[in-house]
Amino acid sequence: MGINFHSAADVLLELDVEPLWQGFRKVAYAIYNSSEVFLFHHPKFQSDTFHQLKWDQPFVGNTLIMYKDHPTAIVNVEGIEDMAEIKSLLVHELFHGFQYLCEEKRFPDELLGLTYPLLEENVELRSRERQCLRLALEASDTQIRDGHLSEFFKFRSRRKELLGSCFTYETRVETIEGPAYYVELKAYAKESTQSLRSILNLFGWNR
Repeated sequence: MGINFHSAADVLLELDVEPLWQGFRKVAYAIYNSSEVFLFHHPKFQSDTFHQLKWDQPFVGNTLIMYKDHPTAIVNVEGIEDMAEIKSLLVHELFHGFQYLCEEKRFPDELLGLTYPLLEENVELRSRERQCLRLALEASDTQIRDGHLSEFFKFRSRRKELLGSCFTYETRVETIEGPAYYVELKAYAKESTQSLRSILNLFGWNR
């Protein structure tokens, strides 16, 4: 069925991102479906706190676009009934807007991504890396946490040798997408009543 647009607009109007990452600044943002768009805090519409538009071609996917020459985070809300999910998706794309404002330059070479080697050893080591990070995140004891992180760096060092130049591509993807997923997870956890373990599972840490 999806959310009620007007109810969502009232909630999203005061979306607060600064506590999620020090210095986090918002660009304009919008939610949309196949027929309408609600646009928030866009400088071209300063007379309104949010502006209702008919859907148009620029609004495709969950991403950051340049709408009327201003970076704008957009999220398609069709089929989504959970406000926590909508907020967290917006936060993710808003963080890319923040990276744009900070003139981030470390974007990956997508041509290298096309040649990324699908090696069994790499997949296994990467899976172990993720397990180490999850265990480190859940550890309450500093010594145990540091042990898991030490294991993580051991596996990562081996993968660096294995992948060569494609390792740079992967780490650049992490540089751009990693913090965005981090603030997305924090935003979701702030709104959700689920346990940390359930949220981590939802965000793919068990894969």
